[in-house]
Amino acid sequence: MNRYRSAYIITVSIIMLLSLPPYAFAFRAQQGNAILSQGHDGSNLLSDLRTVHVRSSQKVSGGNVGKAAVEAVSSFMTAANSEAVVARIQRDELGFTHIRLEQRYRGLPVVGGQLIVHLNSKDEIYLIHGKYLPALRVSTQPGTDSKAALQVGYAAMAGKAGTRLARQPSLVIYGSHLAYHFVIAYSGESPGQWLFYVDAHSGELIVGYNSIRFAGPTGVGSHQEVSGYRLPGEDGALAAMAGWEEDNGNFFVYNFDNVWGVYDEDVVDWEQQAISFWDGADPAAVSLGFNFSLIQSWVMNTMSRNSFDGAGGFARANAHTGDLYVNAYWDGSDFHFGDGDGVTANPLAVLDIAAHEYGHAITEHTSGLIYEYESGALDESFADIMGAAVEFAFQPDGTGAYPLGNPGQSDWLIGEDSWLESEALRDLRDPQRFGQPSFYEGTNWYVGPDDNGGVHTNNGVQNFVFYLLAQGGSGVNDGEPYNVTGIGIANAAAVAMRANMYYLLPSSQFIDARSAWVDAAADLGFSTGPVKDAWEAVGVGGFVVPDDYPTIQEAINASANGDVVIVRDGIYTGPGNTNVRFYGKQITVRSQNGPQNCVIDCQNSARGFIFTESETSSSKLVGVTITNGFALGNGGGICIDGSSPTVANCVVSNCGTSAPTSHVILDNDDIGNGGGIYLAESASAFERCIIAGNTSASDGAGMYCTYSSISIINCNIVGNSTAEDGGGIEANSNASVMITNCSIVGNTASERGGGIDCINGSNVTVTNSILWDNSGTGSQIGIAGWDNPSSVTVRYSDVMGGSGGVHIDPPDWCPDCALYWEAGNIDANPQFAGVGNYHLLASSPCIDAGTAAGAPDEDIEEDLRPFAAGFDMGSDEYVGDCEYSVSPMSQTFGPDGGDGVIDVTTDDWCDWNAISNADWIHITWGSGGGGNGTVYYSVSSNPSTSPRLGSINVEDQSFPIQQEALTCSYSISPEFTSFDPFGGPGSVSVIAPGDCDWSAQSNSSWIVVTSGGSGTGNGMVNYNVSANYTGRTRNGTITIATNTFTVTQPTACFLTTIHLTSPQNEAVLTSAPTFTWMSDACPGDIFAVDIAVPPWVSFWSTYNNLGLRIIQPYWTMPENLWSQIPSGATVYWRVRGRNGYQNPPAIINSDEVWRFRKN
Repeated sequence: MNRYRSAYIITVSIIMLLSLPPYAFAFRAQQGNAILSQGHDGSNLLSDLRTVHVRSSQKVSGGNVGKAAVEAVSSFMTAANSEAVVARIQRDELGFTHIRLEQRYRGLPVVGGQLIVHLNSKDEIYLIHGKYLPALRVSTQPGTDSKAALQVGYAAMAGKAGTRLARQPSLVIYGSHLAYHFVIAYSGESPGQWLFYVDAHSGELIVGYNSIRFAGPTGVGSHQEVSGYRLPGEDGALAAMAGWEEDNGNFFVYNFDNVWGVYDEDVVDWEQQAISFWDGADPAAVSLGFNFSLIQSWVMNTMSRNSFDGAGGFARANAHTGDLYVNAYWDGSDFHFGDGDGVTANPLAVLDIAAHEYGHAITEHTSGLIYEYESGALDESFADIMGAAVEFAFQPDGTGAYPLGNPGQSDWLIGEDSWLESEALRDLRDPQRFGQPSFYEGTNWYVGPDDNGGVHTNNGVQNFVFYLLAQGGSGVNDGEPYNVTGIGIANAAAVAMRANMYYLLPSSQFIDARSAWVDAAADLGFSTGPVKDAWEAVGVGGFVVPDDYPTIQEAINASANGDVVIVRDGIYTGPGNTNVRFYGKQITVRSQNGPQNCVIDCQNSARGFIFTESETSSSKLVGVTITNGFALGNGGGICIDGSSPTVANCVVSNCGTSAPTSHVILDNDDIGNGGGIYLAESASAFERCIIAGNTSASDGAGMYCTYSSISIINCNIVGNSTAEDGGGIEANSNASVMITNCSIVGNTASERGGGIDCINGSNVTVTNSILWDNSGTGSQIGIAGWDNPSSVTVRYSDVMGGSGGVHIDPPDWCPDCALYWEAGNIDANPQFAGVGNYHLLASSPCIDAGTAAGAPDEDIEEDLRPFAAGFDMGSDEYVGDCEYSVSPMSQTFGPDGGDGVIDVTTDDWCDWNAISNADWIHITWGSGGGGNGTVYYSVSSNPSTSPRLGSINVEDQSFPIQQEALTCSYSISPEFTSFDPFGGPGSVSVIAPGDCDWSAQSNSSWIVVTSGGSGTGNGMVNYNVSANYTGRTRNGTITIATNTFTVTQPTACFLTTIHLTSPQNEAVLTSAPTFTWMSDACPGDIFAVDIAVPPWVSFWSTYNNLGLRIIQPYWTMPENLWSQIPSGATVYWRVRGRNGYQNPPAIINSDEVWRFRKN
């Protein structure tokens, strides 16, 4: 189901995801790869991600591009209660820098939350794009442990042999859930690498899918040529490559320099032979070795990339995988290639398959495309593109044989050199040939959970884009004409690879890929026109706002009949986005992700759209919200005059009109009619629209229709108000209005026709609809004639007051006016699900009460009609009763309280409210909602020594919350400290609950508590430490409540002994000596050398005579002093020291007085 939760909701939500590494990727679809989920609808991995696409011209100064990138996205992250962290900085061959940022919420990665900030070679930010999860409010406290989450995964993998945990559970934010993410792998003929996300609060599986992307010797030796015959599918020719000769004499298909090697899974060793010429001993190994040497060369020379990871990663190609295995895959570290079964395929070690798997490795290390649905199809397509591009780079051109393939020649086929049961597995030139789509959501487009959401099917769309961009051409694709100018295979490959590496996100969709290709082409200096044409040829883009054109009007101006203008998610205001005109073009303007995500805010100064130039039903407006529109005249939101556009899945709300002083704007009754929508001389159709909360100065607050013939199907027309007639709808002047399966509720007219007013020769037919709680003269329907009779036909509808709710002007005012009250009408409370919620409850009398005649086959939310025995009345088809469940069932908190979440599960159309019954339980967000939702709450700390119990009630579900009693626990900060030998004052912080008493007691006489010896709650203990002259280090403690605070203090140091060491006593010296000594000196002690030279000098000292304070245990006599000592003189010397720690300082003399003679 895809249900509105109320009559009018604007929430911006689209797809996105976290750059989690996919672990393995397959060449062909593998059975058993259906996505596992509970409530996963098979179309989107995540539903609430918001898109960012902002052009900029901001210079980065200071050189810190990572910091600048984080600052550039700070406004988005602040609004999301998150932060951005730098995940990867990529610098390309053009000198551009691409900073990938991951969204983190309270330190946890947000799945799908990734933004890229792009800088040009001048360090200017030119583009910010990506996706993030807005307004996050998720408790990060798990309600279940990781072991329980793992059991969910293992239960899903029951029966798989050799299961192992490939990635430990870690907490992430997945949409509105705290989730455990982990990977379970298994081997065998159909290997698996299953990525699981399990709700960390409820313990339920969110989603799980198989991420397998199917498609050395020692350093002692030297590189030598190795040759042999390759696979017959590649023509069986002789191939030579730079291999490796080990000193033991064996030759390997292995290259240290180009970082590739081939491993034999049959013998569990590197592929090797005793001679360099392998002849035909192992064609699969020869082909793999030769092909990987080409691939590594192409990646380095064409992409300027050092191997698949950009960092010289070794490419290990495993040959002979499995037994008769018909597939190939990259598992996150190695490449694997089966030998085929001889029926479906021969060995898969051929060039395009090898390059295909290598392409998956590049994707994993760059964009990280998630391997499911559209992002997974893009991943497969980029791998196919690389397979074809490498073939064209190294093999002879074999396209002349198309649609056949020649062994060892390049072509547009994938797998043709291996496949037996068909000419190839895929065809880039004609994807439909092998059951793939060549047009977005066109023929062969797959919708469903199998094959990870059709990744090996829907990749045909981008494959065809590559072919068209490379070769060009004109023709018709799925009924749509195209004309594309080719730019060459190598150039097209460069554009595709750059788009994948630098512009795509893990959650990117086809529309995002189109923008990435355009940006990549511009970077490389190519015209973007052919790129846009190629994508338009497959039904993607062509006119994307704001990617291609900054405003909606500019995109329309550039379009032609048959084009589609796509408006990305966002809020659009101002000139070019209001008062928008189609100018008669038969085009479609549609949002990317529905009206809740694409809002045109007219800011009470303009209309949204104006149709006055003969637009037809082929002019379509789809999936936008128009709000706060205003007109001094007719049509505050949409004005249609002389045109008949189709309007579908739109919201028109809070728009209004005012009557001008003169009629100068439009020709028909230009007096402030149609607060939401005005129609004159129109044959428009409105389907699945919400027209709510509009006002008009004159008639028709919701819709005003004159001289027109329109249909209104599956619409909610609610809460509109007019100063005159027709609160919901006014049909005037020969208008014909067909209303089918609509809910017209709560509209107000100051005069006639609260719900519908039919006047002046008009005719209204109401079928399968609900008119309830409208107010005015003729609360539900008013009929008036003036000069022309009017009529209203009502059948199979619920009308409040029955026919008594219809007002018909008297015959003298309205001759021949008529009400045709046909079969099936009722007058009974429709029992809507809630205020503003127009879904039906199970007890509604409108269920199965409608007629099949003329009924649509879907309801306002595209649920199928009929759901049960018959068609329902109103816009909604009842699909079940409201049942509620909450998860977890209860929660226990400690005395400190904390935050928690309650996951509410119910049908999308069911409203609910959450109410706390205790003043210490506070609902912080999510006090009500519709459908599945989350209640966020906080629990205050418990000041009592008794436990307490409260609850939150969600409809009929009670969620008990128990809180433990206050316990007096204490902590101190710091827990230990050190003082110098002289001591001094200090303090310790005490952290304790407010009602908890404590005291502090010193356990050492040299530590004295000076204040704060006792307290309650948080406090401070002050103390003093005495000087330590004990000659040893000492430890002391203070006991504070239940904690011990430790003080360590070294002893003050004492100089007691000095021993002379050189020059030795009685030495004979010929040059100035260096005096050395040993002592038990302490830091702060100083020394002096004393000399006597009888009879010339009785006493000389370095301290007294030179003023030196020697701190090291040596001193060298200067030459000028040495020269003053007569030859043959005897010199006496000693050393004195001063103890710096004693007060007053003590003077210590050396134990010896030595002498030497100058020679």
